[in-house]
Amino acid sequence: MDDNKTRSYSRKNNRSPINGWKWAFIFLVAFLLGFFIYLGINTRPAMVNEPNTMAFTTSEEEEIELLTRLDKKEMEQIINTYLEAEMGADFENYTIALTEQLEVHGQIEILTFDVPFSLYLEPYVTENGNIQLRGEEVEVGNFSLPVSSVMSLMARQMSVPDFIAIDSEQQRITINLNKLSATNEFGVEMIKIDLEADEIELKLHVNKRIITDQIQKESHNE
Repeated sequence: MDDNKTRSYSRKNNRSPINGWKWAFIFLVAFLLGFFIYLGINTRPAMVNEPNTMAFTTSEEEEIELLTRLDKKEMEQIINTYLEAEMGADFENYTIALTEQLEVHGQIEILTFDVPFSLYLEPYVTENGNIQLRGEEVEVGNFSLPVSSVMSLMARQMSVPDFIAIDSEQQRITINLNKLSATNEFGVEMIKIDLEADEIELKLHVNKRIITDQIQKESHNE
């Protein structure tokens, strides 16, 4: 009788590890299935705003043109400062760095987890003085994801300003400087970007009235 109980108890113990592995396997399959469904939904091609192909227009009678040369560190500071002021909390998880390429470092949400990523883009100057960034490579924590997928997640998770256009399918981001200029008292036209040589040239179009008002203000203060 005791031998029967012992054999019955032994069989139960032998089944427990197998059941544990079975449930662990089911959980893993369910997690992976949910993960790929999530990616399938959230990494579909996304297009936010559109590239502005209109030519940069100037009024020589009302504007003064200033050719400005910057290095990467100066340009990097200007970009981050402007985007922080323009986007507020939407830019808290992001940082722009200029090295041999333009780098976007930050966090994206995947299945409620904040995952660090680094997106590497190659900058080009368009015919109308805008900037086009073409995605080259991406690093996303321990995940291996295409550049287009990360761009799709970015486009869906952040509030993109009107002057920035994202086309995840083409792996392309366009900075519409001519659209940005239309909403300010000055215009910005990109002339050259060569990050390897650390050469950045842009042209500022400043309304003469701004300069005149500033001179009058300083004269009045004196």
